[in-house]
Amino acid sequence: MQRNWIGRSEGARVRFGVAGGDTGIEVFTTRPDTLFGATFVVVAPEHPLVDDLVPAAWPDGTRDAWTGGAATPREAVAAYRAQAAAKSDLERQAEGREKTGVFTGSFAVNPVNEAQVPVFVADYVLTGYGTGAIMAVPAQDERDWEFAAKYDLPIVRTVQPPEGWEGDAFTGDGPAVNSSNDEVSLDGLPVAEAKRTIVEWLQRKGSGEGTVTYRLRDWLFSRQRYWGEPFPVVYDEDGAPVALPESMLPVTLPEVDDYSPQQARPRRRHLRAGAAAGSRHRLGRRRARPRRRSAHLPPRA
Repeated sequence: MQRNWIGRSEGARVRFGVAGGDTGIEVFTTRPDTLFGATFVVVAPEHPLVDDLVPAAWPDGTRDAWTGGAATPREAVAAYRAQAAAKSDLERQAEGREKTGVFTGSFAVNPVNEAQVPVFVADYVLTGYGTGAIMAVPAQDERDWEFAAKYDLPIVRTVQPPEGWEGDAFTGDGPAVNSSNDEVSLDGLPVAEAKRTIVEWLQRKGSGEGTVTYRLRDWLFSRQRYWGEPFPVVYDEDGAPVALPESMLPVTLPEVDDYSPQQARPRRRHLRAGAAAGSRHRLGRRRARPRRRSAHLPPRA
């Protein structure tokens, strides 16, 4: 439970240059082996580089569908950011929600093939994960596929699907395809080896490096209905909180036969008012207060 509560993602940070400028966009990806299939870049609406990416006018050839109906990139991005600010992170990440976004007016440069790819602002990317920017590989990611299909963006497969595959984005393992330049080739390599190869190449070129990121999975809080969040804290016989030492992690929850809600049955408690009088006084009914306990408590100091 504790291990799953903290999301660990192993991948790479990759730096995309911006055509015609000094600004660079750093993305985090768990699939650097698919870098040759990155056909656009997406930044979160809150990303600090957004203002630097927006020119005064649309570049020649900008498609109407990319503009959000705005006369200039600044108008389009400002309106989209206002819309995104009114939504929660959960709403922005909801399954099945239609993907939306606008073109910033800038192009990023893919470091593996020097291709200039459009940079979009879209609310399905969050600043709280990775760098707040992604390299979009529609052939290997379902959300990127939906976005690419809506805005008519190129789709390049970099992992060979199994024979007979008829789906859209293929997120499974397979040999690399369409993934080579004059200095490095991933073609034919399995995913793990392709990842190592491209990360080594990126590091030699100064365009990226391998890294690990962590993210707390806050949504789990609401899922632990009966035992609460999996914090490594227990209570002793006096009700005092005790932090567990690392040697006792992860916390193992007690076995419970029935998790259905139950109301504690009230009980009467009595005290003798005095031995001589022998009279008894009722304290009244009190509802039992359940307390989280663990079978494994460290000795108190």
